[in-house]
Amino acid sequence: MKRFLFFIFFLTAQLVGHGFGPHTLVKTGDVWQSIEQLCNNISEHQCVTSYTIHAGTYTHKKIKSAGTSTTNCYFRIGFDEQFNDDIICTPSQKFYVPAVQKWVPAYQLTVGDQLLGADKKLCPITHIEFVKKTLTVYSLGVTRPHNFLVGRHAIVTHNMFFPVAFHLGFSMAFGSGAVAGGTAGSFLGPLTIIGGAAIGGVIGIAMKMIPRKNKLSHYELVFHANTIEKHFIYNADQKNNSGEVSFTNIPQSCSASPGDPNDPEDPRNKKPKKDDKDHKNDERKKNTPEKRDNSAHNAAQYEKLKIDLRIKEFTSIIKVTAHGIKRLIERGFTPEEVKEAITTPTLTKLQADGSKAYIRQIGANYNVIVINECMEEVITALKNIDKKALCNLGKNYGWQ
Repeated sequence: MKRFLFFIFFLTAQLVGHGFGPHTLVKTGDVWQSIEQLCNNISEHQCVTSYTIHAGTYTHKKIKSAGTSTTNCYFRIGFDEQFNDDIICTPSQKFYVPAVQKWVPAYQLTVGDQLLGADKKLCPITHIEFVKKTLTVYSLGVTRPHNFLVGRHAIVTHNMFFPVAFHLGFSMAFGSGAVAGGTAGSFLGPLTIIGGAAIGGVIGIAMKMIPRKNKLSHYELVFHANTIEKHFIYNADQKNNSGEVSFTNIPQSCSASPGDPNDPEDPRNKKPKKDDKDHKNDERKKNTPEKRDNSAHNAAQYEKLKIDLRIKEFTSIIKVTAHGIKRLIERGFTPEEVKEAITTPTLTKLQADGSKAYIRQIGANYNVIVINECMEEVITALKNIDKKALCNLGKNYGWQ
């Protein structure tokens, strides 16, 4: 019985509903692949880049399992102004925070918190947003040290534990559906055994593994979105009131981490003075062709992949012109926002050129999608414009 209870506690500690949006990119050596692609095309020798925390080294580790689910809420996380959705993940997806040397779930993070990124750099969060919508998510199980790198900054994230018991159909339930769940600031409720299943208040997750004949397992997720939202807002308010970053007070952008061999200010990296022999060696090095720096190539490849995936998201729901897709991406539209504007518009207007404007009110502002009715293509889009701008738009394009 003690062994069984230990196993249950181990599962609740490890299996906490990890997962990423389908187009979140995973680093596999010198290239990136979407996590959806990795999960659906697992091979025996497929590896991802992993990071050994205690040794401070990067390595390649095999993917041993993969799963997919649908979550009822998720987080968008960005590390610069250009990409506010660099990482899309479930609330309980964990990331390594060097300042506290711990794995921290997304719902506990706020703007300014620094995560471990490429080349052991600290990457501060510039944007984090909680979204209460459904999303298909994917997760990987990786051999020790059980982590992999995601997003353009190669952020270190924890893998998901897929125990054998779950592949056999064992199920677990968490949260206030079985016992009283946690409140903002305290999510961990009591752990009990009821009818052979483990019950606890781990941020309101209900999970069940469903075995598949192929290697992609399915796990069910139900988060208590309102409770998570309250905790997220509370955590952000606490940080704003104190004027401090949640996990670190270092405000620099993707800076070299303490003790980083790339940090010139670290006294351990100071070079001794050179003698004549050293200068001769330097001359030889100058005349030796240097290895190609792939960093620029990799960054360009990442940007292209990211844009290609965004285009694929939009073209899966509607046809778009080259100008239309450019406007949708640069103005920060999501496929869901485009779909809502077209299927459930607040009002529609016919333009003088025969195109049709689909207008959806969002609070005090408006999203506008303009479609060429003959070709049924999105030709342009405007986001979050106010009523005055909307009226001017109508006058300029002869709305009727």
